[in-house]
Amino acid sequence: MNITMCHATSGRRRRIAVMLTALLLACGLAAIASAQASPKSASVLKPRQVTQFQLFYVHPADSKPVAGRSAGIQHIAMQADTWLASEIGGGLSPRFVRGTDGRPSVLTIASILSKSEITDREDIAFDAMPSYVARGVVKPRVLPIFFIEGEQDYDACAWYWDGRNGPYISFPMDNCEIYPSVEDTFPDYASYTLAHEIVHALGAVGEDSPHEDGSGHVKGDPEDLMTGNDWDDVDWERLTLDPGNDDYLRTGRRGLANIERSPLLERASSTVWLS
Repeated sequence: MNITMCHATSGRRRRIAVMLTALLLACGLAAIASAQASPKSASVLKPRQVTQFQLFYVHPADSKPVAGRSAGIQHIAMQADTWLASEIGGGLSPRFVRGTDGRPSVLTIASILSKSEITDREDIAFDAMPSYVARGVVKPRVLPIFFIEGEQDYDACAWYWDGRNGPYISFPMDNCEIYPSVEDTFPDYASYTLAHEIVHALGAVGEDSPHEDGSGHVKGDPEDLMTGNDWDDVDWERLTLDPGNDDYLRTGRRGLANIERSPLLERASSTVWLS
């Protein structure tokens, strides 16, 4: 099992810079954190085979959905979708559950927890997954991406988990004060974070990759979306995927991730989301 925790952010990142030390420590200690990230649960799922991403907006039981939040989530998913399709190439893009208009769909669900109860937990997605699967909220072969209205007691902006009760991506928006907005453009705010976690879900960065840094990230390359670098050592204007094609994309080498083979990708439509 594996949890990949990330200090993902964007060019406009001043608000969350204060969390840098804790988040880098979290990413650097992913192997240790994987044992700590599994709250005790009476109901446990084995890891599931997945072929589609589904966006969820989760709001606390004691508050209504924030106006415009679902639209913001859909918008930044479209931003990430377009950028990843252009980088992966071969006519491939993330396989989202989509509406009739071709846009990634967003399902809104109310947590059974209040906002303060959410804050007291490490990872409510882990606890909720058995119930969501049993009740059909999370469909078979779907990898859910949970945008959670609240904060989790975990030092990361977002994380991908593929152990028991997984796989899923958890994005507690208060953790780093990253809130999806229809005004965002890649790589601002949540679009970068979402793209980063999706690429983790596609299989990057594998421990056999030559530049893997021990935390599921690429060491040293400031242009790589999957870099483990400090904020100030990321080239936000020239981000790309595996610029050397030697770690996780079209490497031509067996045994490496080669994310273009992931079942979570599909042939991209001709639609390009420009705004």
